[in-house]
Amino acid sequence: MELYLQVFESRVAYGSTVAGLSALCLLLGVAWFWVLYKAPRLDRNRRMLLGMLLFIALLLGLFTVGGLVWQSSRYQTIRIEAAELHIGKTCIPFEILRGHYVREVQGVSLINPQQTRGASYVLVIETQSGRTYTLPDTYYDLPALTGALDTAWEAWRERE
Repeated sequence: MELYLQVFESRVAYGSTVAGLSALCLLLGVAWFWVLYKAPRLDRNRRMLLGMLLFIALLLGLFTVGGLVWQSSRYQTIRIEAAELHIGKTCIPFEILRGHYVREVQGVSLINPQQTRGASYVLVIETQSGRTYTLPDTYYDLPALTGALDTAWEAWRERE
């Protein structure tokens, strides 16, 4: 029986956005097919030009949907157990965990590289094999996550 001490979900969910963009891509695909093969009143040049524009819009929509699906699959549910950490389907036992820390990442201005814009924070989890996992603060509640991870890790160390 698995007992999760804490479960953290990603703050950002793209489900409704992906569904809406998928429906828009389907509509663009139907319009593209209709313009190219079924539009009786348009002459050939206008049909081809409108078909190209619809095809480019369809490709932009499809790539946007693909990017959103890929982005949402990167940041998954984090579960902290008594002796291991689960990031999505990846299981990290505390035996192989080297450490974790919060790192500040400064944003750099595109116009003046010496000028910094805003700062964001990333939780870095390192294993003994050198594998690192980064969890940004825009997707997770880092103070609560680091507190729960510290508590579980210290409790595990005391048992060992």
